[in-house]
Amino acid sequence: MLAAAALGGALTITERLGSVEEAVSDTLSGMATAATWSPVTPRPVTPMAEPVPPEPEKFNLDSLLKAVAATERELTARATQREQPEVAVRTCPASTSGFGRVKSWVATSGKELRCRFDVDTVHGLAARAGSSDHPSGLALDFMVNRAEGDKLAAYALKNKDRLGITYVIWRQRINYGSGWRAMEDRGGATANHQDHVHISFQRRPTPLDALT
Repeated sequence: MLAAAALGGALTITERLGSVEEAVSDTLSGMATAATWSPVTPRPVTPMAEPVPPEPEKFNLDSLLKAVAATERELTARATQREQPEVAVRTCPASTSGFGRVKSWVATSGKELRCRFDVDTVHGLAARAGSSDHPSGLALDFMVNRAEGDKLAAYALKNKDRLGITYVIWRQRINYGSGWRAMEDRGGATANHQDHVHISFQRRPTPLDALT
């Protein structure tokens, strides 16, 4: 009986082990099947945006022509300024040395001319023979060399109305504002105005001078 009981127990254990093996086998088979056939939902892939190159600028012929024309005008203006330089205004103390008791408007214009052209010696009121404007305080003589005399005479005539000038004498010529005219030979450098510019002024102040 003991043997039969032992044999029966072994059979029972064997049967149970077989059942367990079958259960494990079925489970593994099911897992394999599920792993093989279960569909995997793929993640959505976001496509990468490719950079779009900027459109090339359109060629504008009108803008180019305008730019060229503006450049040409600027270059022309600069060249003109170089060809016609202005005489720089000097800052200097107002001096009427040598003027004497000339008219006030004569002294005002004389100081500007003396300062602008850096003239050391100027003669004003003095006795003269004939119809000179010096005795009445309406004339100034600017003692200068040839180069400075040319510049001073040209400037005086260019600003004739503003400075109240009636005429200019320089290098044996006289100019009332309408061009140079030759004068008679008076016999010497000073008498022929070769070493100084003579400037005569109006007998009354200009409207601008009267207001100051």
